[in-house]
Amino acid sequence: MNVKMLVKTASVAVGVLIAGVALVDASPYVHTQIPDSPQHGNYGGTGYRGTFTGDVSNTHASAGNNHYGNLYNLSTGAWTSQFDHSDGVSPSATQADGLSDAGHVVGTVYNGFGPGGGYVSTDGGATATFKNFFGSEIATINDVNIAGTIIGTSETTTGQHMQTAAGVTTTISAPFGATAWAVYTIADDGDIGGSYESGGATYGWIRDGTSGVDTSIDVPASIHLGLATGYTRVTDTNGDIVVGEWKEGGVRHSWALQDGVFTSLDVPSAWTNYLNSSGGVGAGGAAAHETRNPHVANNGVVVGYWLDGRHGGGQANTSPGAAHLWSVTIPEPGTIALLGLGAMAILVRRKRA
Repeated sequence: MNVKMLVKTASVAVGVLIAGVALVDASPYVHTQIPDSPQHGNYGGTGYRGTFTGDVSNTHASAGNNHYGNLYNLSTGAWTSQFDHSDGVSPSATQADGLSDAGHVVGTVYNGFGPGGGYVSTDGGATATFKNFFGSEIATINDVNIAGTIIGTSETTTGQHMQTAAGVTTTISAPFGATAWAVYTIADDGDIGGSYESGGATYGWIRDGTSGVDTSIDVPASIHLGLATGYTRVTDTNGDIVVGEWKEGGVRHSWALQDGVFTSLDVPSAWTNYLNSSGGVGAGGAAAHETRNPHVANNGVVVGYWLDGRHGGGQANTSPGAAHLWSVTIPEPGTIALLGLGAMAILVRRKRA
């Protein structure tokens, strides 16, 4: 993919404006709530990754403040597995952060909420192999692609690192000479993305896996209407579509970028009141408009999570939890999407490598 061409002509495809306020419903996509996991606990299920094979990885809370990884299949509509690779110390967490089309599950285990190590599983999380980048140090693993290449960080060696399935490790160079930066995603075509800091602001960035060219991404003011606090980050890319977050104060919003067009991924404003998987409605709040951590599959399905209003704002995080998973489908090539108000239509055409 020519990421530089994709981004440099970026325009705005959202931004419903009434009396200077951006409406969350500006998103042109239909959001579907993924049912909460059976073990959905007081903290809530934080969605991390929609995969190319239809699975969603998730971390949920359970008794004793221990968090476990599990998988949900979008095709069957069922939670399929639960796994825990901690050493039994409470509290602990097994995060399921990335999946691949080849069936890899990757993430990081935290024992006593300190890093325990990054893992790779090839059997749906049932068993795991702990990985490191430089021998024996503790690693954090953020993502994996179809070739089995992982990305993450090391506790002993600064920077961001990449390791092939054969065990060859490469330290990833910083984008634009940044001293503070991160890598969150690696696509099947080798594109990587994340965030970097410059001049007191945070920007998203993508590195083309073929050319090595870096491209900076900043959500345009037409979307955030001057409310953003200088924060944009890329959370995922499938090589054609880039997705990520921006902030309004401390509140996160989600976006997608395809063929140079930005669109909102924020959940509908009707979700301000908590809508659970059984159709029940509970107390909501402003924080319900937090739409976080989107990830995109090769087929254009995007998965992320949203906060139901009990997360923050002085409201208690009571069962069944404050965070819930959602999905949308970005139109296939040639689809006409009506975006914004009136008859404004934008042709959404997916690029191919």
